[in-house]
Amino acid sequence: MGSQSEEKSTTVAVVTDEKKPESVVVDIVSSTPIVVFFGPPQIGKTVTLIRLARFLKQEKYQIEPDTEFRKGDSRYEDICKNFDANYLKTDFKPASTAVINFLLIKVKDQQKDICQLLEAPGEHYFDPLHPGNDYFPYFYKIINNGIPKIYLFFLELNWKNSDDREKYDNRVVNFARNLGKEDSVIILVNKADQKAELIHAKKPNEGAFKKIVREQYPNIYSTFLENSLFSATKYKSAFVAFSAGNFNSESHLFTNSIDFFPQNLWGKIRKRLRGGWL
Repeated sequence: MGSQSEEKSTTVAVVTDEKKPESVVVDIVSSTPIVVFFGPPQIGKTVTLIRLARFLKQEKYQIEPDTEFRKGDSRYEDICKNFDANYLKTDFKPASTAVINFLLIKVKDQQKDICQLLEAPGEHYFDPLHPGNDYFPYFYKIINNGIPKIYLFFLELNWKNSDDREKYDNRVVNFARNLGKEDSVIILVNKADQKAELIHAKKPNEGAFKKIVREQYPNIYSTFLENSLFSATKYKSAFVAFSAGNFNSESHLFTNSIDFFPQNLWGKIRKRLRGGWL
């Protein structure tokens, strides 16, 4: 895609913190498929989205805020205004920039809408202290809006402890009842670079990552990844090991991962957008 001369564009919508999440109101105007970044707090959804957005921009896409998604929120509008400067520049500093809790990115190719990338606060998907909490009304509105979705379920190997992993494992599998016939799933193991023994020639051994997922998230594995025609066709599922990059705790600077990771992720998203999954 980088060698193509045609101009592509992307639109982004961003939201900040909400003290009363039950009162959150969202407005998704476009009917293009939505890629939902689903995962608990601090698992890396924001930096994954930023890394993917940087890659898209590098590949001749354009990124700009969609102010209609959370219109009227002053902090939201401020993040929209400064999104490119604060989050897409090379010296991105997660610790010093304003916290982003919501993102909606509309991806366009030659002025044609391709998809939307959606992030919401991790605790709205899974709160380790309250794992049985119901989803908030705004999320049910998104789930039930009739727009096809790709659910990007985030995992991290050795995340927290076995009890928390078991609860999240069940949370994701129980959510599967909300998947429609037009929806599909990508299981994303984040922070793959932390398992150096599973990286060869700078690329992850996805088969080895899957084996650990089978041990630590057995229900997710059996539901979405087990090598059976039933699982593959029912949930249109795929797998990716991902790294957004490296964060230096002393300089507080974030450095991009190699392009292989966002390119691989984007390729699997595009394949599902075209109706393929196997």
